[in-house]
Amino acid sequence: VVCRCVRQAPRNGSYFIRTLTMDAEMHKPAQLACLGAARAISPTGFVSLPVEGVLFVSCENTSSFSKIENFFGAADRPLGSVCVWVEDKNETRFRCVCQYPLKLGATCIAWDKGTRSLFVGLDDGLVQIFQVSEDFTKLRESFAIKAHNERVTKICIREGTSQLLSIGVDKFLRVFDYEKRSFVNEARVGNAGLSAFILAGRQAVVANFMENAHVIDISQRPPVLVSSLIGGHEGSIHSVAFDARKNRVFTGSFDSTIGVWEMEGNRPRMVARWAGPHSGSIKSLLWIESRRVLISGGGDSRIVVWSEDGRPLFAEICHEDEPILSMTFLEEDQRLVTGGEDDTIRIWQFPQKFAGSGAAIVSAMSGSNSNDFAVTDLDDESFDEDAMVRP
Repeated sequence: VVCRCVRQAPRNGSYFIRTLTMDAEMHKPAQLACLGAARAISPTGFVSLPVEGVLFVSCENTSSFSKIENFFGAADRPLGSVCVWVEDKNETRFRCVCQYPLKLGATCIAWDKGTRSLFVGLDDGLVQIFQVSEDFTKLRESFAIKAHNERVTKICIREGTSQLLSIGVDKFLRVFDYEKRSFVNEARVGNAGLSAFILAGRQAVVANFMENAHVIDISQRPPVLVSSLIGGHEGSIHSVAFDARKNRVFTGSFDSTIGVWEMEGNRPRMVARWAGPHSGSIKSLLWIESRRVLISGGGDSRIVVWSEDGRPLFAEICHEDEPILSMTFLEEDQRLVTGGEDDTIRIWQFPQKFAGSGAAIVSAMSGSNSNDFAVTDLDDESFDEDAMVRP
């Protein structure tokens, strides 16, 4: 493995790049690049355009001091930004071509290719829409949606439509038609702020900051509660992912475990709970259908790659022991992008295949004993929850 460091004077903000040339026989993810976020703010969300080699990043100042300043109205500097990174594939490096400062933290991000619109959720409940120039170097504010009364936690575009879906700390799921600039639908979900959601056909699986998640039929007006995922965790649910082939939902929790739920009929049931490599809350989940693996990012700064039957294939502490806030996967290049509270974006090249047993690789990477990992089948009559191995 050959490492080549490139440092460049800041233009739109400070950043640095580290690239790796990897052995073709590599059997574990290797860090390809480390991009320093500008103005000491952390990446909270990603949108990737692999053909163009473009990465949109929403950023927020996550320091406690900045939040106190914002609360008292004393902040005199931007608390968020939207950055555009472009890959120069000839020189194997990335550069920040645009940085748009925001008065409030940017919490999440989405993209509509047809209208070249970039959607950014903000800490005050607004969703700001930008028009992006053809060369990706300029952002122009178009209009804003008052989507929520409190922090926007997640947004996405419903495929094949002009509908923007958003959830917030105000407990509401809302649907907005951004071409007609009008609200389509809304529903209050549960009794706690909403933390994450994933689309599964006509339904959305919505998690809250308690221990529950709910399945909502968004094709109805108003949206209808189909079922609830209750009793699977001992802490708030921070992330969700969906395996369409097996009709399974994964939930990542503050209790350091991943719940696996079968979604047959109107009564979803937890069939397994994966535990082991993580020693902190699981803040981000990604299901990669092409690889049939689940990737989790934690508050303990670990990324973990799981096989579809729950074996940990790889785990590594990254982001300088700071929490991982967001992840995305670039299918075309087989790369994982992670953003952390250490104010960096890290890009990982995935191998063609993973070698050896998962527990052995995790043990080698994290220094843990392979006996520390537990994959629990909840259909097993001999299962004893009190005896379950935990971090």
